Amino acid sequence: MNQNQMNQTKLIRVLILAVVFLSLTCLLFIGFRSDTQLSSTGQKIFYSLGLGGLLAGLATYLLAVQTEDSKPAQKKWWFFPVISGLMGMLCMLLGYVYMGVYPFGERSVMTVDMHHQYAPLLAQLRDMMLNGGNPFYTFEVGLGSSFIPLFGYYLASPFNLLLVLFPRYLLNEAVLVITLIKNGLTAGFFALCVQYIYRRRDASVVIVSIMYSMMTYLIAYSWNIMWLDCVMVLPLVVMAFERLMRTGKYLLYILSLAYALYSNYYIAFMICIFLVLYFICYCIRQKHPASSLARSFGRFTIGSLLAGGLVMFLLIPVYISLKDTSAAGGTLPEIKNNFDMFALLGRHLYNTTPTIRSGKLPNIYCGILSVIAVPLFAANRSISLRRRLAYLGLLGVLAASLVINQFDLIWHGLHAPNDLPYRFSFLYSFVLLLIAYQTIINLGTITGKQIASSAAALIGWIILIEKFGGDDYEFYSIYVSLLLVIIYAAVIGLISLRKIETRPAYILLLIIVTTEMVFNTGSSFCMLHSNEYFTARADYVANDITKAIDKAVELTEDIGDRENGGDFYRLEFLPRRTTVDTAMFDYRGITSFASSSPQRLTKFMGYIGYAVNGVNSHLYKSFVPFTDSLLGIKYVILDSSTSDKLQSDPYLKYVDKAEHNGITYTIYKNTSALPLGYFVNTSIKDWLPSQYDPITSINSFYSGLLNRDVELLDLWQISSGYSDGIGNVNGSYSFTIYPTNDNDQATFEVRIGKSGQIFAFIDCRAADRIEISTAGNSWNASTREPYIINTGYLQEGDTVTVTIKSDEVCSGNIYIGTLNQGLFDDAIRQLSETPLKVTSFSDTKITAQINAPGNGTVFTSIPYDAGWTVKVDGKKVETFAGGDAMLAFDTTPGQHTVEFSFATRGLLPGAVLSLASLALLILLNLFIKKCVDPENPDDNEFAAFSRIFLPSQEIPPQEALTPQDATQAPETAGDLNAPPHQEVETLQEPTEDTDNPPQNPEEQSDTDPGPNL
Repeated sequence: MNQNQMNQTKLIRVLILAVVFLSLTCLLFIGFRSDTQLSSTGQKIFYSLGLGGLLAGLATYLLAVQTEDSKPAQKKWWFFPVISGLMGMLCMLLGYVYMGVYPFGERSVMTVDMHHQYAPLLAQLRDMMLNGGNPFYTFEVGLGSSFIPLFGYYLASPFNLLLVLFPRYLLNEAVLVITLIKNGLTAGFFALCVQYIYRRRDASVVIVSIMYSMMTYLIAYSWNIMWLDCVMVLPLVVMAFERLMRTGKYLLYILSLAYALYSNYYIAFMICIFLVLYFICYCIRQKHPASSLARSFGRFTIGSLLAGGLVMFLLIPVYISLKDTSAAGGTLPEIKNNFDMFALLGRHLYNTTPTIRSGKLPNIYCGILSVIAVPLFAANRSISLRRRLAYLGLLGVLAASLVINQFDLIWHGLHAPNDLPYRFSFLYSFVLLLIAYQTIINLGTITGKQIASSAAALIGWIILIEKFGGDDYEFYSIYVSLLLVIIYAAVIGLISLRKIETRPAYILLLIIVTTEMVFNTGSSFCMLHSNEYFTARADYVANDITKAIDKAVELTEDIGDRENGGDFYRLEFLPRRTTVDTAMFDYRGITSFASSSPQRLTKFMGYIGYAVNGVNSHLYKSFVPFTDSLLGIKYVILDSSTSDKLQSDPYLKYVDKAEHNGITYTIYKNTSALPLGYFVNTSIKDWLPSQYDPITSINSFYSGLLNRDVELLDLWQISSGYSDGIGNVNGSYSFTIYPTNDNDQATFEVRIGKSGQIFAFIDCRAADRIEISTAGNSWNASTREPYIINTGYLQEGDTVTVTIKSDEVCSGNIYIGTLNQGLFDDAIRQLSETPLKVTSFSDTKITAQINAPGNGTVFTSIPYDAGWTVKVDGKKVETFAGGDAMLAFDTTPGQHTVEFSFATRGLLPGAVLSLASLALLILLNLFIKKCVDPENPDDNEFAAFSRIFLPSQEIPPQEALTPQDATQAPETAGDLNAPPHQEVETLQEPTEDTDNPPQNPEEQSDTDPGPNL
């Protein structure tokens, strides 16, 4: 055949493949666009064409491979990782499109804590990067917070630098782009990992990479954007570990593990535990001489310590801060199971409901192919018994950790998670996929009997799950899983019988896996939306409400700066938009929700009547002058509905209005607001709060501040309980509800005994709903996080009605009272007579003056942190936690200059350790480069080090290479472009020869056959 004929043949082949691609794309487009979930035009077009084009492209590629005549050219080391990354990103994007994320629908990626917590903190980080800000402390997260611990948990990912490329109103889209990039790299790094370890450069690496990047863990927790870095980099860490063990090259392992520890220390802690287990697996999976094990242990120890050392500048401040939080360790409970093992097996099925809330099962699904691979791996005698036992043992340890409560708690640092359980379950999926990959590359050695037995066992298992699994598994989960088991078993059978060659077999499996994972992702996102709700994009920041709030906050700060002449003040607004509005809208307030928040501060805020979760959040939900004033909230911004309810409050003075496109916010001044600090009696040190009774706690707190009895509220008794008698009054303020089948709602009335401003606190945490109503207004009170509600001015004889709905017997308290305005005014006057007058302030340095009338205490509304240093007249004084939460110090009579300065605890020693670790890393690499002979496989860093002390020792002579050694000659060790296992035409186990090196080289030698990164 001459050149022209060959060109014509190629052209015809290309045209045929193009027609096939376009035809399949059109057919799939027509099929997918009928899906009712695709409601918008953008969804229908992009999802239908995107998924249709992807599957048609793979199918066309399969046809091209099946019909090609010549042997394919060897791909570069980066080819399949890049393909995996691009496919992983596209597949996850298709999942978001199916769910209807903007611009393909009305949804955003904001849900659960991403909406309320992470996105506001990301918005503040973006503002700090663009406009400047203090990296050590901020008053724009709650009452004030040390920033480095906050940064270490939520914001450390380098990908957050991309936020500066997006305007603030595109915050949703910025988070989406960052999430997709991380997902693409997750797939790419997994491909790089298995390609390196098993010396494969073919489509098989793409199969498992897609399964890893689309596992249910990443779908269920995709909104935990700060966790994604560790899941992403785990394969790179494991690959670098393998490389370190084989070659003694430390740099990649140290840097990748350090990246994990830096980006999110919490999930990285779990990776560190896993690496210990993986090292044990490494030692077991093949026989090592004692000297080799000692060398491996030394490398693992040195590399891990240096990785941790590099990040000590962040880890030490975080560790010190953690001791003050709710996550400060714990004890092991009595050993028991979290759930039965049978339930764990069911979580491997297709389309299982993603777990978010506590008390449910782990997210471990990563494709049905991974499930069918386990029994095939266990039965495959072409894989060494040691290797099978090592990996199955590792998988078993992780499975036991999910089931047994004590193991589970250890993985979480002895702190039981508040929702989002089994946060280490991605490690289980990772090991499961390593097992799956080893099975895939050995399919040619599996017998038909093994395939039939495994498929039959899995089918029987799924039938049992349908029978005994309860309502957790719906029709599609059971029957699609059954169908997939049959399909995978059939394809594996064809491979085993040599009816299909290697490359077409892998592409066929890739088509099936891609289809399964994309469909599962879309369906799972929709389930998440129905259970948790993804915020509508128009309801987050890209709307007129946000612009109106921005305008109101800016106007309020302008007014506050002018009126206060440089003094410190706080502001708040209602209704709240997120749980960290202070960060979202850049103002000094009190609202906060952060895992780095001291638990004592949360408890204090709950004791005095703010909405708290008892762990790490305190929220502003109603204007309450006798608590707001203590914390220096000087301005309150209210929308029209809230303003109508509170405009008659005697302590709110109208200041101005801010309006945008018809949305109005009214600015009020709290005339009773106290300064940042004020002189109080030392008896505040003895204050003891009353749990579940904020009225008593507030009275005793004021009494401690003033050293006299204070009763701010006159409380009124519950006068009746009715609704068919299911509500009983147990005393002056307590009740019990006994619901029946016909009635689950009780109503109680409280008659006001004195005219004035009325405040209500209803505590019934087992209730389903609580409503408070007066003659003209009503409020839905929180059941889980009760708080004091300002119900406005009422006359003597008026009635407050409390309606409580509950399906179960429950008890609670109703505190409704009238503010003793004269008593409160007198208390505020006395506290404001001796203010801590701020003359200058920044986030980490405050200068103030105070004229103390005698010996006493200066109480501030700065949260207590040992990082704060206080100097009075230039001399350092001892600080303590006033109310067990707020920064306070004692003072003597007279005029004093007070200086506050903040330094992050542990930052200096951490930085010293990090610099020392960096120096050691540089010296280690220079030492290896200078003293270790790269041409001698018997030389290593430990032998070179011993020669320093024993100069008489010589490098052992290099022995002649055996045929087995020749497959991994030293000149290819660590070489990125070293040839991998070639793409053979069948899946038969290769022979040991120099042209076709073994698939599992680590079973043969410890030298490095793979890429030199």
